[in-house]
Amino acid sequence: MITALLIGVCVGLLLGLTGAGGSIIAVPMLMYFYGWSVSEAAPVALLAVGLSAAVGALAAWKRAYLRYRAATLMGVLGIISAPLGIYIGSVTPDQIMRAVFSLTLCFVALKMIWASYSGVTSIKVMRANVAGDGDSDNGKIKSCRQDPFTGRLIWNKASAAAMAFTGVLGGLTSGLLGVGGGFVLVPRLRAISTLSMQSAVATSLMTIAIISLGTAVYGAATAGSYPFKIAIPFAIAAIIGMLIAGRLASKINSEKLQIAFAIFALIVGVSMWFPHA
Repeated sequence: MITALLIGVCVGLLLGLTGAGGSIIAVPMLMYFYGWSVSEAAPVALLAVGLSAAVGALAAWKRAYLRYRAATLMGVLGIISAPLGIYIGSVTPDQIMRAVFSLTLCFVALKMIWASYSGVTSIKVMRANVAGDGDSDNGKIKSCRQDPFTGRLIWNKASAAAMAFTGVLGGLTSGLLGVGGGFVLVPRLRAISTLSMQSAVATSLMTIAIISLGTAVYGAATAGSYPFKIAIPFAIAAIIGMLIAGRLASKINSEKLQIAFAIFALIVGVSMWFPHA
């Protein structure tokens, strides 16, 4: 239990200080300390990620413009598509799953390094202290647009289809790799909608909470056995770590922290190719 608590606090701190990308480190940490495969670590990681994202979404609801209708649609469809991801992961050899996760982790790490040099503002928004609404992209032609007077999303067939596909993609990613999928959802929301970065992050947090918790419950219900003695303290510690991170966020240099975490994630990603080294 001590190990689960320590890992959970670390994951929560990383999630709160670096944003949605921090949750991707949960699976490799569980694999390293418990000797699990990707498919074994995924359901445990998702419980912690889901609860942490729910805390973040609740805070964002009060301080930012969270689009709850879009988040609910994406979340529900994500839960429906997640079992397919779980199934693919269960029938895929662990060596291949390690390679896929490693490549994903390296991709996220490199993207975070690039973001660190593209502007500190976007880094701050991606962290747990997201607030406000920021500037929308109403000047660009996108599937999901906002009413210029109310700021609400304009729903039609095109916008609903775009949001639905985003939810399905997020669910597949969560089920397959056991990650929240913020590194998929946020860029996707920014690409298909006129939402500001603040709104996209806030909305993705609610979506991640719905998908991750739903997928974790499904994984626990369908698995032959579920390590509750590890999963529950791990999840509680992750929430505590995230709350602590919320207080520390304003006191830490965003750019340096982002780069440091990205380098660490890159090292972890590369090391996954050599599990017996």
